Amino acid sequence: MFSELKRNLRIVKAEKLFEAQLTDEIKKAVEENKFACICQKADKTEIAVKHFQKSLQILEQIGPVTNIYMNLANIEAQQKHHNEAIQLYKKSIDLSPYSHEQQAPLIQFCPKLNSFNAYIDAHTNLACLLTNMDQHEEAYQYLIKAIQLQPDNQIAQTNFGDLLRQLGRQKEAIDHTWKQIEQISDKYQRPEPINVKLIEPQIFETVNVICMKWGTKYDHDYVNKLYHGILRYTKMPFNFICVTDNTEGLVEGIQTRELKKGWTGWWGKATLFMNYDYPQGKLVYIDLDMIITGDMTPIFEYNGPFAILKTDEIACEKLNKNGYNSSIMIWNNNIFQRVFIELDKNWTNISKFIVRFDFWLEMMIENTDFLQDLYPGLIRDYVQDCKELVPENTRIVCFPRTPKPHDYTSDWIKEYWVKN
Repeated sequence: MFSELKRNLRIVKAEKLFEAQLTDEIKKAVEENKFACICQKADKTEIAVKHFQKSLQILEQIGPVTNIYMNLANIEAQQKHHNEAIQLYKKSIDLSPYSHEQQAPLIQFCPKLNSFNAYIDAHTNLACLLTNMDQHEEAYQYLIKAIQLQPDNQIAQTNFGDLLRQLGRQKEAIDHTWKQIEQISDKYQRPEPINVKLIEPQIFETVNVICMKWGTKYDHDYVNKLYHGILRYTKMPFNFICVTDNTEGLVEGIQTRELKKGWTGWWGKATLFMNYDYPQGKLVYIDLDMIITGDMTPIFEYNGPFAILKTDEIACEKLNKNGYNSSIMIWNNNIFQRVFIELDKNWTNISKFIVRFDFWLEMMIENTDFLQDLYPGLIRDYVQDCKELVPENTRIVCFPRTPKPHDYTSDWIKEYWVKN
């Protein structure tokens, strides 16, 4: 394997050789390629493909142009033409001079034709696509190769942690992710996880139901429907609190707290574990994209330290055995404020290697209680269990990805959600 210094020296020589062979036709092809890249970034896909192909016809006279193969593969992947994308990614890898460094002509190492970064990206992008298509073993090989070639590639390292989870190797995934964080963090050591089995729960009679709303993905109607769904079916008293950046449209009876920290997306949930001056009591978090179909009292009566959904019974995540899904969380002890505190200490570096807040929970909390084990049949996944009808005794239905409740993909949604 070439050292980085040797590789850079070779690139300089290859660039000089390429410049010496420039003709007006090749110059035009290089400009076509640049314009195609601009169009690709602007989501002008058809125009981008047209100009990539025009550039390719000319530049292939010199040899393989794996940069363009990679860009075309990305376009095919974005359009969900998975087989075509796989073929192009593999073509970009197989024909790259970096796949046969000793034999490839020097000019082919010119980064305008075949860059080292494109070679690495082809491995990582292909692995990501194969992972999504449940071809995990093949994805594993491509990611291992990318990491061997470029150990500091954060995207490859992050995807590798995700893939380990898909392979059912959760503990390895957690250890791998901590090692990446420690390597780029000065004098930082991973914190000890919170062991739920060693925590004494604080027993509360008061139940505080919490939800979060930020940005425009879910409007106030989602908050109101969740509140009314619980109010309609649940017999025990509860407080309902929305942590939000916009209180407009929320109905009377909903308490609010201003969203702190400005973290959104996956990470907004981490701020739930801050001190939001909740009323003293048990904390029950529920995602907005859930439909209440029955009395939540049995679930609200959970008195352990911490409980969460497990991924095994969620259709889009069940390969991640015993993983966490934070669509519902219940906790009864202030020690779980560490979930936010430890993240806030090293937020910049931690967030580089974790693609989901649920993975952070797996890293910080061990031996959790799983709600589906404690209350079998009460919590259902829409895709797996509820496309036609809601099974008897179901109390809440999860919509973790697509569709969402507002898509009205089943008649029963009108009864349980629209009327709320």
